[in-house]
Amino acid sequence: MKNCRLWMMRLKTLLELVAIIHKVIKELLKNMLILCGTHGTSVSRAEKIKNEGFRLFPGRRGTGTYFWRKGEYSRLLSVAWWDQCCKRGIYGNDKHQKCAVIYAEFHIRNEEYCDISTFEVKERIAKIIESKQIDKKNPKKLAALYDYAIALFEKKNNVRLKVVESLVSVPKSKICDRYPLIALGYPHCYAVRVPDCITIKFCEENAQ
Repeated sequence: MKNCRLWMMRLKTLLELVAIIHKVIKELLKNMLILCGTHGTSVSRAEKIKNEGFRLFPGRRGTGTYFWRKGEYSRLLSVAWWDQCCKRGIYGNDKHQKCAVIYAEFHIRNEEYCDISTFEVKERIAKIIESKQIDKKNPKKLAALYDYAIALFEKKNNVRLKVVESLVSVPKSKICDRYPLIALGYPHCYAVRVPDCITIKFCEENAQ
């Protein structure tokens, strides 16, 4: 009888512990955000990315690794980006220059994401551009401006932004003739500022 009561007490303690763990996991999941995107590059570079991970570069909306937000036309935009880079000779020294599309997920907390395509944010950035007299046609200076604006946001809110969403123009490629710009407007992209949050789900090689 004594052993039975002891066993029941241990079982009760175990059930209470399971309930606490379940509650903690539920709270963590509630605060988690999973975003999906595609990245167009050459097959050679895709292989390197799979082995070594993504690297950060200055881009149109600050420093990061860029992905098209997952949607009906994200693959098309990825192939078009690859096509634009091909025409500029960016993949000239790559062994395998054909297109690869990387499909990825980004696992982050809600506060580590920011959408800078909203009207209010764009207005603030426009004011910074005017006040600092930044040449809007200079990609490096424009990237530095966005990095500066994001750094101000991070300092004010005491947070490290891992993913920034924005609107960008379509790649300069005839492939984008199939993108319904009038209906959809400029496409959405993600600038991933912390590569550790990227999980590669699939890589489509020789995409056309």
